[in-house]
Amino acid sequence: MFKESEKIITHFALKEWDDSFVYPDRDLELFFVELPKFKKKLADLESITDKWLYFMKHTNSLEIVPDSMGVVPEIDRAFTIANEANLTLEELQQLEKQERFILDWRGEIAFSREEGKTEGREEGKRELIISLLERLLGKFDINKKNALINYQVGN
Repeated sequence: MFKESEKIITHFALKEWDDSFVYPDRDLELFFVELPKFKKKLADLESITDKWLYFMKHTNSLEIVPDSMGVVPEIDRAFTIANEANLTLEELQQLEKQERFILDWRGEIAFSREEGKTEGREEGKRELIISLLERLLGKFDINKKNALINYQVGN
């Protein structure tokens, strides 16, 4: 695009043509990235910018995110999005089903943990009640303990 420059990334701000003053709103700037000018190999990537440029230039040929680039979580996420964009409708639907299954499974585990905690608390309460009753009334025989536990569970 800009043959007179070897820069990969060029940055422009708007400037008034006749009086040459820069447009005061810094929110309006232009950045051009010329990927054909980016020649670094994977082993030569140094900065986050290098990693992003490599990713953008080689997304189509990457099968996985290389370890040296995976340290940037956003690149890993962008790779996932790029892969999903290349899926057929059927493959995308299958992937969504798998993601829903995993989320449901995680939810079930969380529910089971809470359920287990609740059961543990209830069992602890029952044991405390039996212990206090035995202290006051003496030892219970096993049938009375089971009847008391069943009564507690039923109510």
